[in-house]
Amino acid sequence: MDTPRCRSALTPPPATVMGRSSRLARKQRVAPAASIPMDPALDDAWAKKMYPAEDTTAHADRDVFGGHGMFEDMQPLIFIMALSGMIPVSFRPLRVSFHPLRSTLVLCVLYSALSLWSASRLLLWRPESERAEGDALALETRSFSSLVNSVHLGGLSMLPLLWWEARYARRNEALAAGLMAQFSHLRRRCWVARAACYVMAAVSLVVSPLAVAVWMTVVSGKNTHWSHMFVNHHVVNMEVCVTCLIFCLFHCVKNFAEDLSTAMVKELYLPYAPPCRVVAFRRAWLSLRDLTQGLLFMPLTTIALMLFVLLMFTLNAYMCLGNLLDGHVGLASVIFVIGTSIMLQLLIICDAVQRARDAVSKGFLQPLELFCTLTSIHETTSDEIHNFREIVASSPVIVSAAGFWEIDRRSISSILAASVGYLIVIIQFRSDSPECPTNGFRNDTATTVN
Repeated sequence: MDTPRCRSALTPPPATVMGRSSRLARKQRVAPAASIPMDPALDDAWAKKMYPAEDTTAHADRDVFGGHGMFEDMQPLIFIMALSGMIPVSFRPLRVSFHPLRSTLVLCVLYSALSLWSASRLLLWRPESERAEGDALALETRSFSSLVNSVHLGGLSMLPLLWWEARYARRNEALAAGLMAQFSHLRRRCWVARAACYVMAAVSLVVSPLAVAVWMTVVSGKNTHWSHMFVNHHVVNMEVCVTCLIFCLFHCVKNFAEDLSTAMVKELYLPYAPPCRVVAFRRAWLSLRDLTQGLLFMPLTTIALMLFVLLMFTLNAYMCLGNLLDGHVGLASVIFVIGTSIMLQLLIICDAVQRARDAVSKGFLQPLELFCTLTSIHETTSDEIHNFREIVASSPVIVSAAGFWEIDRRSISSILAASVGYLIVIIQFRSDSPECPTNGFRNDTATTVN
């Protein structure tokens, strides 16, 4: 609890930790051994007096992910996903629930049925060019068109996966509850996550329908039907919502890790910092590391999203290149903007995960390495700091999708390389088939979105 006594005791350190070891060595004073509590009972009493535990039950009722306040700012995103028919939730308390009367399950079923009806219409739809020409189109063109539609409709596979894995949204509740109860004074609003949720609301209500309408009007033209809009809009909303969900989760963890590292540095600057606090921060770091590594509670949905983004970005790049070579610069520009927005989702996910990993690992390792070089700290406290530093240095934070794929910034280059390889193969197949008309291919593939 932030009391006046605590604020007077926790004098703020210099602005930066690294690069000021000489100033810290001059300012740090060696406290007498009697002034440092070494008895475990005294250590616990000192810790409870400095930071008394707080009941986080009220925050848990407003946190659908069991963060006891850590993920409370993500409420707008959960409301949007519930009202859009993506996740069935109950609102009092806020939980993922499949109860037919106390949750939004009926609304989700209606949205899913409408999307499946629209998907069936898309599969059975024959463009006007195919009706007019009959068998004049090459078999390769039809096969490729079927592949594009299959990839696009495959985005609906994220919906049952999201429903199945939403049951594990609170699997990290024990770790988050322990951290928030012990360090409740670190709770602060995550304005970036809340702003991202409101931006997601604007995208879901305005940008997504507008993008679908532009695609169907400008790109598809007469080779589409109004009934295809529902499945297109639902797939676009799903991929954007899942991207925003992953971004907000890891950004909230990054904020808490930065606050925890700052609190640790402030306490280690005290001349009477007891070793029990170093032990408490070490245990908190272990819980935070496990929370970060298990934060991706929907690995199958994430893998489906990444495959969908990879294939759709490749096909959009191919359509953009084909229209640009044919002289349709305006149409190629529209397709380029859509393809860039698809790759932007992958960039947001990988960057958010990398920032959280750096905050948990490097954010603690660099201050601990500085304090290990100081000789003005008590011997027992110094031993605990050295142990803490060895644990952080030997325990890398790894975030993966069910062990199949490790997520970091290097994943972007890997997916781009795979996309370029697929693009070369597609161009090679098209160049080997002189019967395949360019306009027919573009019209057949125009029924896809993103």
